[in-house]
Amino acid sequence: MLHLDIYLSGSKNPINPINQTSINQSVQNTSNVTHTTVKKTTPTNLISAQRAIDIVQQSSPGSTNIRFSAKLINNNGAPYYLVTVYEDDPTSDVYGQSIGGAKVDAKTGVILDELG
Repeated sequence: MLHLDIYLSGSKNPINPINQTSINQSVQNTSNVTHTTVKKTTPTNLISAQRAIDIVQQSSPGSTNIRFSAKLINNNGAPYYLVTVYEDDPTSDVYGQSIGGAKVDAKTGVILDELG
């Protein structure tokens, strides 16, 4: 399975890979410039992993120095995204560790449970 690293605006650190995402990638070299096209597919009846991250991020406005990852969990036909929040301040004692998260319904975008 391929993994996709997502960068949030203003962040140089990649978010942990998002699982359950199909990626088609083509690379074209022209005059020493590499152009990459990435197409990721999510079933049409589900929200995207990035949308699940946005929902969790909006529920905690004002938070800084954090990054997110999202993993799609099937859960016997009731899919949800497990969105994990990580400390991203290199001066913090818990830098790189999970500090919370949420389960987001992959069909409706409703936060099912908050973690941490």
